[in-house]
Order: sequence, then C-alpha cells, then structure tokens
Amino acid sequence: MSENNMGAILESILGHIQAQAFGSYIEQASEHLELYGSKNSILVLKMASWLENQAKKLDRKFRDPITSEIDIVPLVVRQHLTLWFRDLEDAMQLLMADSPTDSLDEMFGLYRRASRLAEVGEAFTRDRPVQLPVTALFCPVIQVWLDQTAAKTRGWAEQALVVDKFKPSSPNGPSSSVTDLFDSLRSAVAFLMDLNWRDEQQLAVFATQLAKTISLTINEYCLRIEQLFAEDMRQVDTTQTAAKEEAWLEKARSTLASLQGERKIQAFFNFTPESCVKLNNIEIARQQLDKLYNQLRVDDLSAYSPSASVVANQPQGFLFTVKIVLAEGLSLDSSHRAPDSFVILSDEHGNRYAKTRTIHDDADPRWDESFDIAVNGDAWFMATVRHRNLSGKHDLLGRAYLRLDPSQHVDMVSKDLLLPLDSRGHLLLRVSMEGVRDDIQYHFGKAFRWLKRTESDMVRTFVDKMTPVLRHTLSRNTIKSVLKPSASAPLDYNEAFGKLSAAYRSALGASDYSIPPIKDEKRRGPSDSEIEAAIHPLFDYLDTNNHTLASTLSSDAMQMVMSKLWKQILMTIEAMIVPSLSDKPSRIRALSDSELDVALKWLKFLRDFFYIGGDASGVPLNVLQNVKFNEILSIRIYYDWSTDDLMEECIRGFQSTLRHRALKPSKTVASQRNLGTIRARKSAKKAVANTTSNTEMIMRILRMRQGTQEFLAQQIRTLSVVKLENPKKGSSLSARRRL
Repeated sequence: MSENNMGAILESILGHIQAQAFGSYIEQASEHLELYGSKNSILVLKMASWLENQAKKLDRKFRDPITSEIDIVPLVVRQHLTLWFRDLEDAMQLLMADSPTDSLDEMFGLYRRASRLAEVGEAFTRDRPVQLPVTALFCPVIQVWLDQTAAKTRGWAEQALVVDKFKPSSPNGPSSSVTDLFDSLRSAVAFLMDLNWRDEQQLAVFATQLAKTISLTINEYCLRIEQLFAEDMRQVDTTQTAAKEEAWLEKARSTLASLQGERKIQAFFNFTPESCVKLNNIEIARQQLDKLYNQLRVDDLSAYSPSASVVANQPQGFLFTVKIVLAEGLSLDSSHRAPDSFVILSDEHGNRYAKTRTIHDDADPRWDESFDIAVNGDAWFMATVRHRNLSGKHDLLGRAYLRLDPSQHVDMVSKDLLLPLDSRGHLLLRVSMEGVRDDIQYHFGKAFRWLKRTESDMVRTFVDKMTPVLRHTLSRNTIKSVLKPSASAPLDYNEAFGKLSAAYRSALGASDYSIPPIKDEKRRGPSDSEIEAAIHPLFDYLDTNNHTLASTLSSDAMQMVMSKLWKQILMTIEAMIVPSLSDKPSRIRALSDSELDVALKWLKFLRDFFYIGGDASGVPLNVLQNVKFNEILSIRIYYDWSTDDLMEECIRGFQSTLRHRALKPSKTVASQRNLGTIRARKSAKKAVANTTSNTEMIMRILRMRQGTQEFLAQQIRTLSVVKLENPKKGSSLSARRRL
C-alpha cells in the first residue's frame, strides 16, 4: 500500500473520530437545550460537567495512543472544548446584554468553570495544547466588577466610621472602623487574586485600577477621621464648673502669695482616650495597607506597563508637594502682641488648595504642613498669611506669590523658596514635584503618603495642645521667679510648687490659672531642687496626660507623640535662650550666666523625666540626646565668646558645611509606596554623616550682639544660595522615576 493511500486512510480515521465527538456533544447539548430552553449558564455548566466526565472516561479506556498518529483522547477533548466554548460565548453574550452587574456572580461561576476546563484541556492535549481564549472573553466582566467595586468603596469609609464608638478592640489597639474597612479592601484584593488570571499583563491593569480605588478609599478615611479628631481637639469639657475654676485660681494665688502681678495663660487641655484611638487607627491602617501591597503582588505586577489605551487619552499631569515650613517677622499693625497666624494657598481664580492650622502668639510660626497640588502645566498660586480673630474678618498679615513650573523641577529634587511678604516678614516653602502616573506603585504611594501625613498632623496636634503649657513654664519669666530674691524670708519652692501641683490635681482641666512672679529678695543662687521645683507643674501636667496616652496609644504611636513633644520642648528652650536666625536686630537680650544655668538644668531634668531610667515606656536616650539637644548644650561654650571670635568660628563652620552638604532628594510617591521603601529611605537618611556644625547657633547668638547685622545678612544670603542651589541639574526625569 502506497504512502498516499495510508495517509488517506489515516485522515479518514481521524475525521471519523472527530465526527463522533461532534455528534456526541451535539446530542447531549440538544437534550439540555430542550430541557432549559436556551443556551444559558445552566446549560453551559451542565455541559462542562459532562465534558469533563467524558474526558476522564476516555482517558481510562485509552491510556495510550492507538498508534503514533492516532490518539483518541486529545482528538475528542479538543473537539468537545471547541464546541463548548462556542456555547459559553453565546451564554456570556446573553448575560452581558441583559444586566451585567446583576449577573456578576453567575458570570464568575462560568469563568471558574472555563478556567478549570482550560486546565483539563491542557492536561489531555499536551502535544498540541488547545488554546481557549478565556481571558479575552471575561475581560469585560472583570471591568464591570472593578467599576462596581469602585462605586461601593466610596461609602465604605463613611459606613465604617458611622458605627465606630472609638473604643479599642484590644489593649492599646485600634477601633472597629479601620478593621471593618480593611476587611472589605482585603476581600476585594483576595477576590481578584483568587481568579488566578493567566494574562499577567491584563492582571497588572486590573490591579492598577483596584489600587487606585484603594488609594481613594484611604484618602476618604483619612479626611473623615481627621475631621472627627479635630472635633475632639475643639471640645471643651463641660464638667469644668465655674466653682472648680475659681478653686484652682484661688489655690494658685495662695500658693504663691508672695508673687507680684498675674499672668493668664491658655487653659490646660487634657486628652481623651477616643482621640488616642483615632491615632491608633491610622497607624494600624499603614500596617494593613502594607499587607495589601504584598497580597496584590505590587512589586511583581509593576514590571508590566499598563495598556497604552488606559492612559492614552489622559493629559500629562504633575503632582507638586508644597510644604509650608515657617514664617518670620510677622506682626499686627494694631497690636504689639504676636499674631495667631495661618496660611492659605489659592489659585488665580480664588480656589483654595491648602490651609494650615493656626499657630498662636508667635511672630515666627512654624507649621511644617505639606499639601499635594496637581497641575497640568505652569501655574501661579497666592500664599496669604492671616491673623485669626475670634469674630469678624481675619486680619491680613501679608501675601506672596508662588509659581509652580514643571520645567523648573525636572530633577525631582525639593527646593526651598523664601518668599518675601508684601507687608513685612517672609514665608519659607519647600516644593517638590513628580509626574502623575497611572501605575500600581504610584497609587499605593499616594495612599501611604495620605496615611503618613494624617498621622503626622494628628501627632502635631497632640503636641500643639501641650505647647502653651510648655511656653508658660519654660519661659524667661519663670527663670526670673527662680532667681529673684524675696523681700522677706526665702520662699520654700518645694512647698510652694508642691501646693501648686496639688491644686492642679484637684482641679484638672480648669479653664485658666494665674501664676505671678516672686518679689525681689537678696539670696544665694537657687539649688538644683529649687530649679527643678519651678517646672513641677509641667511634670504634673505631663504625668496626668501621659497616663491617658500610655494606657490608650500603641507603643509606636506613644513614641511618636513623645518624640515630637521632646522636639517641641527643645525648640521652646532654644527660643528662650537665643532668637531665631535673621539679619534683623533682636529684641531678645542675652541671658546672664545664672539664667542660662537654669535653662540648661531644666533641659537635663526634662531629659531624665522622659527617659524614665531606660524603662520601656520612656523615650530612648538616642532620641533625647539628639543633634538639637547637643546644640543647645553647646550654647554654653559660645555664649560668652567675643563677637570677633564668634564671627571667625562662624566662617570656619560655614566653610565646612559647604564642603559636606549633601543634596537631599524629595520624598516622591514611589519612594513611599510601602512600609519597606519608607524604612529604607529613613535608614539611608540616618546613614549620612552629620556634617552640620554649630554655625547657625553661633549666628543666632551674634544676632543679640551690636553691629553684626551686615555680617549676618551676608552669611544668610550665602546660606540661602546653598540651600536653593541644585548641583545635579543634568538629572533626568526618567532617572528619578527609576529610584
């Protein structure tokens, strides 16, 4: 028999097998069609079960090929799968045409069955695997689910917060809202990943869309919890009766009866457990978001570029981060007191983009608040500084104009902008930029940034509420009260302040109190116990609130608050000793040796108070004895130097700073896409050697000396140039994006 005849016979046998397979499928499908009336999902699922059973039966009967050219099992399975997939397409067309959102469960059931049959087909057709376009058929279904999920998540944050009583679910833990919210988000991520989508490129597109939804949900949660937290901070304890307030005032007056005059300060603010739980929620949210990052395989899927069609019609955008750092030289025309200032950023149409909190009674306020502003190109903004009035219109303190030009930030490096106000003083902004992108890491980076910014703002608010007590206690007036002799017998400070502390404990939260200064008396310098006794009311206040904080906040959140509070204490003591850095003459006089000794001893007493002997609840010594702490202690070295010696040392230190100053890249969204990248950035920052000398501290001492304004102006101008200069102008945008 010739080869041609053999080929014809073989082709006939194969055709007969395929025809039998076709007939058996059509016969079975016809029976189901007669039973169910149409090619619906029930028919398709029934036929899928029949097809899988037939494949297993044939595999048991024909374990080996009849000949090298004839293998019945793959021939039949391939024919059955081809016919079944056509029925699946017909059923899907009916479901998509009707109401896809109502049929999602049904369609996902079909998807899972199709995926299972695709695996069966591959197992039985190894030599020439059958290719079922399952992913192409179900792509529209995934898109419907993503759209539905995005619509649902818009209310998840609000729904979770409405029922939240902000009671910790565990000791020092979060409340129900953050747990409920992330249970929902985790469920959505698990659903997508459990689909085992075979096309990684398409999966990356789906994951990017889901990441964007997660990011927006996190933003909504942050905004709402910040609003609730702000309400907590504004509330006044209604249990503070007038009698209680009067009792506190009378006890304070009688305790220090020998003091002259009265100086009224802002009421003590005592924190509630509910406000602490809100901070715990944000901390837990960061941890849970990091788990979602890993669950969604962000690092793996980021290697796949999103489909060009996803971003082709979107304009190229730029995300600027504007940090409102500080202002200096603010003053009120109608008053000699320092203003209560805040800053508003608005565009040329008057649309508000940012508003800071109010810093009270400070001519040189420091906000350190960051805001994201998205632009499509060059844009101008106005920064307005105002004094907050209790009623009526807020007073204008000054305006400055800010230009956000993407072409000036292609290096992706943060830049300090010192903007002169149109009245007096100036405003310091720190501006950085990155391109707006639709990729999965970018969306997670935005979510982490929102959480971190909310956490920082809440911690800052905790400290802001304690700052008036710090400023009142750690003041030059208190130093005078320690050093001033009494007209009669020496005042027993331990007894006096012991009574004052007892009065505070019995009248917690009174709206105000008065502490007048001591009458003059010639006596020897105060002992360490007398110096420490002067700040015992501060210790009592901190002890009272630390109990609430420590019993409610998580250990990490507690450390954040205490570290920030310590930073504020250092700034308060530093401002008491030296003026801020400026080339303008200072009204602050230099402290005497005895006054400086008191201030520096307070610093050491407070360090010991926060350290608590190395106890786990204390602040670590490396945090307490930081650069600023050592700078303040070094003031004693330079305080008595001659003006010429200080100038020479300033120039030497400034030259050293110029040699060692390193360029500081901005915090991009990509660099904060998960907790791992955030920690890596912090570690790298700590690894950089500290080359900053005491130059700025010396310049601040010089500001209290006569005839130094011209020298300071020259040094400050040079310092500003160094801070604003960018030695890596050649860096490309693409290079920064890869970091």
